[in-house]
Amino acid sequence: MSATSPFLLENEKIYQDWREKKLKDYPADIEQYIVEIDNLASPTPAELKKITDIILKTNLVIYRTKNAPDESDAGKTVRILTEQAGLFRCETHRSEEQDGLVRLEVSDDSTKQGFIPYSNKALNWHTDGYYNLQTKRIKAFSMHCVRPASDGGINSFFDHELAYIKMRDENQDFVKAFRHRRAMSIPPFINANGEARQECPGAVYNIDRFYGSLHMRFTARKHNVNWRDNQGTKDAYDFLMDMLENDTSVITHKLGAGEGVLCNNVLHNRTAFEDSSDRKRLLLRGRYLERIGDVCPNANELSNKQYNAGEWT
Repeated sequence: MSATSPFLLENEKIYQDWREKKLKDYPADIEQYIVEIDNLASPTPAELKKITDIILKTNLVIYRTKNAPDESDAGKTVRILTEQAGLFRCETHRSEEQDGLVRLEVSDDSTKQGFIPYSNKALNWHTDGYYNLQTKRIKAFSMHCVRPASDGGINSFFDHELAYIKMRDENQDFVKAFRHRRAMSIPPFINANGEARQECPGAVYNIDRFYGSLHMRFTARKHNVNWRDNQGTKDAYDFLMDMLENDTSVITHKLGAGEGVLCNNVLHNRTAFEDSSDRKRLLLRGRYLERIGDVCPNANELSNKQYNAGEWT
């Protein structure tokens, strides 16, 4: 499969064909990312097709509904929607609720202390699961807004395939640096429960072995990350960060109640926020081992047991 991948530098003709198709009619307005869904628990075929069509182009869709489920039903409803979109296998997470989703809210739970997603601090640019081993890659995630913050809590998103195009077009050495197997490493860590996480080295850009798609793992955090110590990696990192701060293709949106995001783990961040005395920001996040919109050519080679064991890389 990878022999014909547009993400290999030697496949210039294949890359140029893919690039032309990718950039043709690429959305230039936030409204082009939005799908109105009447009932999240029962999306229509037309609504699902629109979700798939947008994600196949941009890797990101924002959904909106006027019939938002109550907080007690939101998790179950979101899982129904994500399964309709092809996301069945949630990452096993220490903070997951019964529906497999994680509550992103300011928390004083001792097991969540020190983790920025459970605070009101800004989250820097990253892809989800950048600290996971290659066998546990996060390929898609969902975020559903139950309650927005009174002030702040704005997300920005950037299609990782666009980032690849801009980096490759600027300088192929950027791609070479980010394809190195130790381009970015997350050091070992022991959490509040005494659970150990081993060191996680790896490339920033990988070609998914089963989908043939581009996978990105990245964080702009300043601490607890080790970048390969050479000029090529530094130059690639600096170019990417300048792009994320200045590129006009960055999508910025504050999710309202009943809105959500489905995406193939694009780059994203979050501004700091403030809760009011009567409203506490709450988002429900799911992280998945499948991608949205793409059919896996080798899916029938894998059993559910293999998939759940993390053998999709």
